[in-house]
Amino acid sequence: LFGDFVQYGYDTAPVTGAALMYDEGKPFNPIVPEEVVKELDDLATKFASGELKIEPTEDDARSGS
Repeated sequence: LFGDFVQYGYDTAPVTGAALMYDEGKPFNPIVPEEVVKELDDLATKFASGELKIEPTEDDARSGS
């Protein structure tokens, strides 16, 4: 068997993930306050740098049902 291996999960460097956009070049709806956008950008930067760590819990892995 041959194919590409794609790794998914919380700590999958060097995979950077996807960037969702509201509109071309606009990650958020214009109604979202600028201070909220800045806070989210700051958190994304910390997460990407490894400064912000996520500790998944058993409850996070629930089935959703």
